[in-house]
Amino acid sequence: MPLKKWFAAIYLMSTEVTGISSVQMAKHLKIEQNTAWYIMQKLRFAMSGCDSIGLLGGIVEIDETFLGAVKTKDKRLAFKVYLKRKKRIQMEAEGLTERDNRLKRLEMKTVRKGNKKKARPTLKAIFNDLPYISRELLRDWEVRNIMYQPLHYKKNVVGIVERNIFDSNGKLLKLGRLRLTKMGRHKGDLTRVNVQPFIEENVSRSSHIMTDDNRIYRKLPEIFQQHSVIKHSQSGVNQQFAKHADGEVTTNYIENVWKHLKKVENGTYIHYSWKYTQCYLDEFTFRFNRRESKPLVLFQDLFSLTIGKTISRKEMVGIQGKYYYYPKGAEEMNY
Repeated sequence: MPLKKWFAAIYLMSTEVTGISSVQMAKHLKIEQNTAWYIMQKLRFAMSGCDSIGLLGGIVEIDETFLGAVKTKDKRLAFKVYLKRKKRIQMEAEGLTERDNRLKRLEMKTVRKGNKKKARPTLKAIFNDLPYISRELLRDWEVRNIMYQPLHYKKNVVGIVERNIFDSNGKLLKLGRLRLTKMGRHKGDLTRVNVQPFIEENVSRSSHIMTDDNRIYRKLPEIFQQHSVIKHSQSGVNQQFAKHADGEVTTNYIENVWKHLKKVENGTYIHYSWKYTQCYLDEFTFRFNRRESKPLVLFQDLFSLTIGKTISRKEMVGIQGKYYYYPKGAEEMNY
């Protein structure tokens, strides 16, 4: 690959605000799409860890979000969900709550035909023709955990961002930095045990932490100097008491980060797998932390990061991307 094309790829990846897809990169460089993707993955590997030095301080906002396709809007994903559920029923790999909810839906739903209501077919009638597969197939550890994990259409991401610091005249003194990490593919992975170590590794103890009223942050006042909470979870009758800002206490800055991150995912890349999610998060973090820099400075920063870093295609493909979900009470059930 000529160096000119490498320099062009570095410039495009570092200066495009919303990122650039491998298809568009291939058109600019006049190469194949898979070659462009390989080049971009190497550059993302160079970006990884470049902004993880030092602790975040001052006023720091922490929040979590979910990325990935939405089941109600993606027909292909909805069809995969249907097949996954069907296979789970065949192999008797449903959880107790999942099975009870499905039975309740089948019993409660009715079909209106004219002026009469006709009950839907029973569970036995629907799945009578499905072949029965013995539970012995679930003895294998890998097969068992793949079948027990929930339907995957989410990528959990935890973010930490520090606010900009201005002087009395409104001049920018310090640009706030951002840290992002993926945290499992199921909502149950967003626990205090998983999230709190990431916060402690990246935030100074003298910082002022601002979060929403999620329970995973309830131990932070014992660790950090100050912790402020803004209530987002009010619903129903108490919806009028829900707040997004209470003076300086707000998480709107990190919410703005989520807005741009989801636009980049849905508008530029359309889809990226769970396996390489952290690579795309590192790319977004690199540009966000240099949002006030000029294009030449961005090019120089990324070019300097590529020196001395190598990764082969075998190592890139071999990145651990498998994820296994262990159901609650798995230890008691000898799973």
